[in-house]
Amino acid sequence: MFNKKVALTLALFLMSLTATACSSINEDKSNVVKETPTQKKEPVELVFYSLAGDPETAFNTKYGDDLRKKFPEYTFKFIQNKEGTRIPDLLATKERIDIIYHFFEDTLSALVQNGITYDTDALLKKHNVDVGKLDQQIIQGIRNSSDGKLYALPIHSTTQVLYYNKDLFNKFGVPYLKDGLTWSELADIAKRLTRNEGDVQYFGYAPFVPYMLKTNSFSEPYLDLKTGKSTFEKDVWKKVVEETILNPVSDTGYKAWIQKNKRLPNRINFHDTRELAILGFHSDLAQALPEQFSKLNWDYAALPTFKELPGVGAQPSPQAMAITSQAGNKDAAMEVLAWMMSAEYQKVLAGRGKIPVLTEVLNDANVQKTFGQDTSFKDKNWKAFFFNKSPTLAARTRYEALVEQEYSKVTNKVLLDNKDINTALRELAEEANKAVDAAKAAAGK
Repeated sequence: MFNKKVALTLALFLMSLTATACSSINEDKSNVVKETPTQKKEPVELVFYSLAGDPETAFNTKYGDDLRKKFPEYTFKFIQNKEGTRIPDLLATKERIDIIYHFFEDTLSALVQNGITYDTDALLKKHNVDVGKLDQQIIQGIRNSSDGKLYALPIHSTTQVLYYNKDLFNKFGVPYLKDGLTWSELADIAKRLTRNEGDVQYFGYAPFVPYMLKTNSFSEPYLDLKTGKSTFEKDVWKKVVEETILNPVSDTGYKAWIQKNKRLPNRINFHDTRELAILGFHSDLAQALPEQFSKLNWDYAALPTFKELPGVGAQPSPQAMAITSQAGNKDAAMEVLAWMMSAEYQKVLAGRGKIPVLTEVLNDANVQKTFGQDTSFKDKNWKAFFFNKSPTLAARTRYEALVEQEYSKVTNKVLLDNKDINTALRELAEEANKAVDAAKAAAGK
């Protein structure tokens, strides 16, 4: 009897333990089940910020509409760079920025100056993104500029090309531009197109000076990475300035106009007043200003080359996106950027005239054949974008914009102040060094 009671008691006790254990397990499972849907339903908002000052409509056209279609579960917010919403303003009010984008050097400067750099290497590995498949000229340039880290990732690229007004070529009986010119050949053509007729001064050629300097074919950086000093006194800069900027504008009438207006002709003289026959500018200009260019009879030609570097054009100028250190969901941000660097999206961008950074797409003959066909300018010479080889992207520093501001004064020094090229380069190198030293002192470095 005793044994039966003990057995019964023991059985009831074990049943109680089992029920308790099962209850605990069920509660644990219930917690997991509850947490998982909560995590899945938790909204993910990614905040984009363009340093270019683009309005939200431009963001939507470039990327936003594509991202919302591809990632309907995510919310994409855009903050415009304008008065009151500069990066320091947003940081002061603790308003988050997840992804910053613009030309690489501007993106890098903004990240470093505001202390929001984030090395993406670990995230790239986690999300199985092979950066070895991206244009290594660009990737190496980014690493060289960031102590070996990848603070930003290229989404697409631009190059420097020539835009030319066919009507002015027709007017003056000059054959249209062809790909494969040298800079000396361009200077000769420019002089034939520089004329004064009917009280109108026409100009053969004008470059956008900052881009011509920044993307020089020799991959010469603005500052020596070891010394931190200006490189502008090097012989290579003399060659770049003379051949890409000064020689084509040496006509007497051209100089007189510059003296009077205190500047070189610019893109406005090309697409609005139509006094400029050839404009050297980055390859995204027409897509950025479709209304102005749709009214012109124009075309592209490849950037001229130096005899010392046959077949070598401008450095790539990548549009880069950077995940900031304050990003709320870095995995979601990387998921989005990984897709933007994928073959699927790179082909979409190529159709819109954006140079791919994924090598397999960049080198795809079919992609090059259909390049730019989703734009308003299907009949243009898109081959000009790929005619030259690109040299390695030169290393950039946080002082890029500061130095560029000084270097860009070279035309004023020579054409307005009548200084010889060697004196101009020396003075600008000294001024650039002073500007950098002042910036370092202000930052306490």
